[in-house]
Amino acid sequence: MISTVDRLGLWLLDLGLVTLVWLSLVMITMMACRQPVRRRAVARVGVLGALSLGPLILLPIQTFDGVIPRSVLLAPLSVLGNWDVIPLDLLSRLLTLGYLSSAVAGLGWLLLGSLASRHLIRTARPASTWGLEQYDRLLNSEDPAERPRLLVSSKLGRPVLIGDFRPTIVLPEGWDQPGPGSAERLRMVLRHELAHAEHRDPRFVWLSTLLQVIWVPMPPAWWIRRRLLLDQEILADDLAARKLGTPGRSYAASLVELAIGGRDYPGRSLSSEQPDVGNRAPQSSPLVLRVAMLLQCPFPIQQAAPVWWRMAMSTVMLFALLVVSRFSLVLAPETTRHEVANAPTIPFHLLELDVSPDAEDDALRFPAPLPDSFELSAFLRASPADLGRIGIAGYRLGPPLEFPTPVDGGSDGWHRVRLRVEGSSAQLWINDQPVATMPDPAGSGQWLTIRPPPGGSLQLRDLILSPSEPTRSTDGTA
Repeated sequence: MISTVDRLGLWLLDLGLVTLVWLSLVMITMMACRQPVRRRAVARVGVLGALSLGPLILLPIQTFDGVIPRSVLLAPLSVLGNWDVIPLDLLSRLLTLGYLSSAVAGLGWLLLGSLASRHLIRTARPASTWGLEQYDRLLNSEDPAERPRLLVSSKLGRPVLIGDFRPTIVLPEGWDQPGPGSAERLRMVLRHELAHAEHRDPRFVWLSTLLQVIWVPMPPAWWIRRRLLLDQEILADDLAARKLGTPGRSYAASLVELAIGGRDYPGRSLSSEQPDVGNRAPQSSPLVLRVAMLLQCPFPIQQAAPVWWRMAMSTVMLFALLVVSRFSLVLAPETTRHEVANAPTIPFHLLELDVSPDAEDDALRFPAPLPDSFELSAFLRASPADLGRIGIAGYRLGPPLEFPTPVDGGSDGWHRVRLRVEGSSAQLWINDQPVATMPDPAGSGQWLTIRPPPGGSLQLRDLILSPSEPTRSTDGTA
């Protein structure tokens, strides 16, 4: 179970960094686009690409490994000054479980939103005869089978568009009744929601919300979603004004009147998975920006990007997505997954090693892969105070002592060390006495490493590393 969490944590950390790089590229590309329809196209490809990165990095294609060691990312969080606060492996597991809990809670909330939306449709009533007449008059030239359904619910305070495959427009109670200015207001609302349905906006609202739920810690995911929602509203406003034959100034005035009149202004569509209560994501599109685009936009708003631009943009972004998915960022620079997976697990025998004092806290790496379960034995000469500062095979030889290293050379002595590792658990004996151990943040969990004490010397004799299970090789030396 613990090894599964460790592997999952490393995969999530790797996927998260790759996704962050991808979303940052998408955000920069959106900033370079002037037309809302082009920003919307880039954002949609970016959202779909980010959600597909998980399966893509699992494809059996050559991967470029070894960019950022995991210890570089996590060790600063586990060490405060010279004192260990929490072991690196334990910190990684806590972060993994915490992230999974957050993601599951977010997905559960999204699922509740879907169920609430479906319940809203089931409990809504059909629109009145007058409301349907206005609707039919607005769409007299379109196929009735492709029109969104028109319902009314007393649970809403504003119109919404719900549904991906069969969109439904749900109006608040009283909006389908005749009255002063009711026909004009209803036509405006319906045309705006129809523009969202025509652009297939609800499904991308849901997908962008899913991306934000999965990658809550990533600011680019939040920015892309907010910008996507705003551009969808701007394009829906422009299309509704054009089809109604209403000047932009009149349409903007109607938006402001609806907002001042005590009701939320129309045009905030919700996906089929988002209820009206608690999930008002389209509030990310401020009314003032929509009005400004209607009144003072310095360029004509396009409703469709040129075909050549869409083809070029899709080709370049898909190529970039494939390239990004081929990088594995979280891995020790000197090691690749392919090397570790195919390295033999025969016993390793080191006859003698003398290490001079070194001020750097560097670990010596040897060409011996560490199996999941192994035993290590060795004789080493070091002072008692230095034992806890020595790392072998990714583990420390006891907890660090709280007193300085003795300067008396006579205090040094030979110690018999035996280390047994099974998965993520380790047992240590020094001079046949059990000693508590902990993971060494500076060590490697894939190859045999030996880290001498900082500024101290180390003599080592007869080190033997062997898997817990017998191997085909009968040679005990390497």
